[in-house]
Amino acid sequence: MMKILLFLLIPFISFGQLKHTEEGILYYEEVVSVEKDVSAIHDAIEEFLATYAGDSNYAIKINKEDQILSKGNIPIVGPNHLNIVLNTEFKEGRYRILIDEILLNNKAPFTDKKNVNTQVALDQMEEMYIKQGKLSEFQELKESGEVEKQVAGFVEMNKFFYPKGEDKLLAFVDSLKEYVKNYSKNSDW
Repeated sequence: MMKILLFLLIPFISFGQLKHTEEGILYYEEVVSVEKDVSAIHDAIEEFLATYAGDSNYAIKINKEDQILSKGNIPIVGPNHLNIVLNTEFKEGRYRILIDEILLNNKAPFTDKKNVNTQVALDQMEEMYIKQGKLSEFQELKESGEVEKQVAGFVEMNKFFYPKGEDKLLAFVDSLKEYVKNYSKNSDW
C-alpha cells in the first residue's frame, strides 16, 4: 500500500516548479536551499554549464558574482529540442533557477498541452512572423489556407513533444541541482 501511495505522489513532487502563464506559456522557477556560499554555488553552476552531458550548446551571456545567465538547448527527440534561457541568481545558502523563455525548436513558445488549441497556435504563429518582420508573408499564407495546415501540424506536434520536453527539462533541472549539491571546490591539484 505504501508503494502505491509513494508512486502516486512522485508526479506531483516532480512537476511542482513547472509553471505557466495565463496564455499557457511554460517557465520554470525554483529557489533551492544548499549549504554552500555564493562563490561555491556560482562555480558549481558555471562548471555544470560548461560540462552538462558533454554538450557545448550552453553559452554564458552574463557571468557576475551573484548571477549567471545562459542560453542553450535541451534535446528532446531526433533533431527536436527546447531552446532555453537559464537565469541563476545566488545568495548565501540558496540560489534561484528561472528558465524563461522556453522555445520548441527555436520557433514557438513551449506551451502547456492543456492550453494548446488552434487559436492560441495561430496567434503565436502570427506573433512569430511579426517579430521576424514578415507580417505580409504570414497574411499571404493565411489567404492561401497554408497557415491552417501549419497551425494544425503545430498543435499536433506540440501535443506529441510536450510530455517528452517536460521530462527532459525537469531532468536538466534535477541534474543541475544534484551537481550543485555535490560540488566541492576542494582539489589537491
